[in-house]
Amino acid sequence: MGTALVFLSNVVLAEGVLSGRQLVKPCKVCHFYKEKKGKSGPHLFKLIGRPVSSVEGYPYSKALLKIGGEWQELRLAKFLNDPQAFAPGTTMNFSGFKNMKRVKIAASYFAGLSARQ
Repeated sequence: MGTALVFLSNVVLAEGVLSGRQLVKPCKVCHFYKEKKGKSGPHLFKLIGRPVSSVEGYPYSKALLKIGGEWQELRLAKFLNDPQAFAPGTTMNFSGFKNMKRVKIAASYFAGLSARQ
């Protein structure tokens, strides 16, 4: 995982002024970044390393319930690139970044956020 973090950090630097925080700001419409309920999506608190579909009480789609495993940075990047391709039938109302630089910046941001929480 250390190599992936270094790689993704280099992408963040290469993107310049677009920060992860700016890029994922729209995610806050549906998700809290703290361990809190009340929005249409599950909270993203300590997302990296957490089992997929594991926020208690959140009604996950069958598509995400089938995935299994844990959220890791590169796995999250695949999901953020194209949620429907990653988990066909997911109810997440986001078509994906469709831009690998942005995907890597967002995944790196969530990895860093999880590490600080």
